[in-house]
Amino acid sequence: MVKVNRVYKLLSISSLAFLLVCQINHANASVSDENREKCAAVSDIAASVMELRQMGALMNEVLGDGGSPVEEIHNLLVERAYKMPRFPESMVDEVVRDFQNEIFMECYSANRK
Repeated sequence: MVKVNRVYKLLSISSLAFLLVCQINHANASVSDENREKCAAVSDIAASVMELRQMGALMNEVLGDGGSPVEEIHNLLVERAYKMPRFPESMVDEVVRDFQNEIFMECYSANRK
């Protein structure tokens, strides 16, 4: 349970980071840099969600209320993560990293101009 609480804290921090990244106006940053930062924040949330999934947290406990755009993104990530099976503990780091990379790639590709 302590490990689950630690991940919930990471998830909250990741969600806050995502909100901040989305609201910061980067006057000197290119669109590509902004997209990279936003997608990195989303992929960090994805990693936290997948870690919870692999630890056996119940989906209904991981889902948010869906009342904000960030919670809607979070819930989509939860749905994606919970469609995947749980893996042996020896594979969890790799599974989390692969899921994080997959989400980053989809986000970045969808937002490229």
